[in-house]
Amino acid sequence: MRVPGICIECGRTISKDFIHCPWCGCSQLEKDLVPVGASCSKKSAVCSEGEQVGKSTRLSKINSMLDDLERDMTIFMMRRERNR
Repeated sequence: MRVPGICIECGRTISKDFIHCPWCGCSQLEKDLVPVGASCSKKSAVCSEGEQVGKSTRLSKINSMLDDLERDMTIFMMRRERNR
């Protein structure tokens, strides 16, 4: 196993032997991984970029789930009022 790197999408440490990140599933090419021993500024730039993408994706999923929940609650409340 070679020196681990950092996934550019999620910012987690992974082995460079993986072609996809086991955490987020993003494709991992050699150019996309930052060596663990790289300078802190380079690592933090990559990590913050990956965190932003990850946060954006998570927030989109949460927003969609909340929309579905709101729709379901509205239907529930309408049926409840109708049955009174």
